[in-house]
Amino acid sequence: MPQLKQAWCFHARKAARYDVQKKYQKITLKSFSNSTQINPNSLDEFVSNSEVKQEYLTQTNDIIIRLRAPNIALYVDKNAQGLVISSLMSVIRLNDKNINSRFLAYYLNSKQSQKIFNIAVKGTTIPMIRTGDIAELDISLLPLSTQRKVIKTMDLLYKEQALLTELTKKKQIFTQNILDTITKQFQGEK
Repeated sequence: MPQLKQAWCFHARKAARYDVQKKYQKITLKSFSNSTQINPNSLDEFVSNSEVKQEYLTQTNDIIIRLRAPNIALYVDKNAQGLVISSLMSVIRLNDKNINSRFLAYYLNSKQSQKIFNIAVKGTTIPMIRTGDIAELDISLLPLSTQRKVIKTMDLLYKEQALLTELTKKKQIFTQNILDTITKQFQGEK
């Protein structure tokens, strides 16, 4: 069974060479959610004095993982290319065609992987895992066809959760509007 051995930690502050000013979007700790999607509303602006090297920017099929708890993994799709990777994150770039990046991101977010990360956490002030802890994670791989089915199922479940969250927000607004209408009627009776 293959093991994950490709993990790098990039430090965004080391990326600049101090020539020309250039602006980038940067992934922040707020960019992580329970799904494997990057929250585009939580990106920060990163100003560099020169062009940042490609290795410090997200690429399609990258997996970004928080080194600081909670150790959530994100999948980088074509819409999230070119983002600066913070020093509080590690990027996994796969060179094995038997592993689907999106599947691996979901796998890293599973309870099983999270238990391993919780055991590996070091530090008392700011608990973090090391990049080496990610690289040493033993992964039991499913066939690619099964990985795709898992991805499809997980995507549908997260889509359902998003729809339910949106429905809950709309129901709260609806309930408040009814309450406001009733309150106005009572005030009108006085």
